[in-house]
Amino acid sequence: MNTALAKQVLEAALLAHTEPMPVSELRRLFDDELDAETIRLLLEDLQREWVGRGVELVPLASGWRFQTRPEMREYLDKLKKRKTAAIFACHDGDLGDHCLSSASHAR
Repeated sequence: MNTALAKQVLEAALLAHTEPMPVSELRRLFDDELDAETIRLLLEDLQREWVGRGVELVPLASGWRFQTRPEMREYLDKLKKRKTAAIFACHDGDLGDHCLSSASHAR
């Protein structure tokens, strides 16, 4: 497998998981054909490729994962506030049909 495809596979797996993924688990994507050091080097390449974006690839004690950059928090918090406000409005009946529509989409 070429390097570009291997990085795409790693990227897709990490973006699809919400929990950190250890290198040992990522190796299974390649039927253990790539050793742990190769996986780490590919992850470091991906990490560099994501510099300057809204999300970053980070190594944690439990594995690697994508997460939003800390400097994005002030913007993302606005979405949480809006969602919370909508939940309260639905509970209070302030949004009428919108709440029913949202509830049916949640199923």
